[in-house]
Amino acid sequence: MASEIVYVMLKPDTLESGIRDVIVKELLAVGGELVFSKRFVLNRRQIADIYPHFDNERAKPVVFHYFTTRETEHFVFAGLPGIHAQ
Repeated sequence: MASEIVYVMLKPDTLESGIRDVIVKELLAVGGELVFSKRFVLNRRQIADIYPHFDNERAKPVVFHYFTTRETEHFVFAGLPGIHAQ
C-alpha cells in the first residue's frame, strides 16, 4: 500500500506557547505515523529554501532574525494517501 509523506515545521512561537503536544496529537489522530522529529535553529539558507518567494525586503531582517535565534521543530509523518488533505 502506498504511503504519503507530510512535512510539518512548528515555528518558535508555537513551541514557546506550549501547544506542541496538542498539535502532534492532532496530526497523529488523522492517521499519520511520526517517522522523524528534530529541533534546531534555522540558518539563512534554510529560511530562503523554505520561503523562496519572500519578497518583502523591509520585513526580511525581522523574519530572518526570528528564525535564526530561536528553535523550530521539524516532523515527518507517513500515512495513507490523503493524509495531507486532512
